[in-house]
Amino acid sequence: MLRDFAEVQLRQATMEGADRLAARAAYRTEAQIVAALREARPNYGVTSTFEGASAGADPTRRWVVQGIVGWKNFSRAFPHWGISAALEHKGKIAEAVIYDPYKDEMFRSQRGNGAYVNNMRLRVSRRKRLKELVVAEDRQNGAKGGLLDWSALEEQAGEVRRSGVAELDIVYVAAGRFDAFVSTRSNTIGFAASTMILSESGGMSRTILKGDSGKAHSDKRLHQVGLIASNLNAFDRFAQLVRNHVTEVQG
Repeated sequence: MLRDFAEVQLRQATMEGADRLAARAAYRTEAQIVAALREARPNYGVTSTFEGASAGADPTRRWVVQGIVGWKNFSRAFPHWGISAALEHKGKIAEAVIYDPYKDEMFRSQRGNGAYVNNMRLRVSRRKRLKELVVAEDRQNGAKGGLLDWSALEEQAGEVRRSGVAELDIVYVAAGRFDAFVSTRSNTIGFAASTMILSESGGMSRTILKGDSGKAHSDKRLHQVGLIASNLNAFDRFAQLVRNHVTEVQG
């Protein structure tokens, strides 16, 4: 992937084939990950971005894979993107990995055993006042974002940033680099891994309408109402702030 990324960087000046190269890299990376997982655990099912869902002989376990999260950043040679993979067991995420190849950071967790970046234990921040929070936002449906009054949210939170990679934003909350996160994105399978890592780091995530995100990749509400995440100290205040500025809930 890093070789592909270097090639994408070289093509930015002319833009000749940069998007096509990035798309091929995403497809190839995901295919290689899925093939390796199937070789290691041939009885498990797989859900992935390009391949979709396929059942395995073991109906209780499946891999959830996304080859590149932050594809737009990758295609523009912006060095902030990653890979997402998780193992689901009986409807709950049991193990999760978000890997940032460019920075060589491996965010990982196993249910009940905490979360780590490389060999360092992850812990969320302890900030709780809204004006203290650094919030990552992930807008969808154009600049207005459709679902939220973003200008009101930005006025009341401490500082708001957009990185272009929601899955990394969430694990950055797990690492204490961000204090909170909000997304109006329709469902992404990448949330399955990142919200698991956040939970094991002492954080919390819910859909914008009240609900549990433990099945984030299959929860129909997430298609409509996005995701809120933060440390435990700030969650109630931040969630109320977001929910107070919902402007539209579809269907």
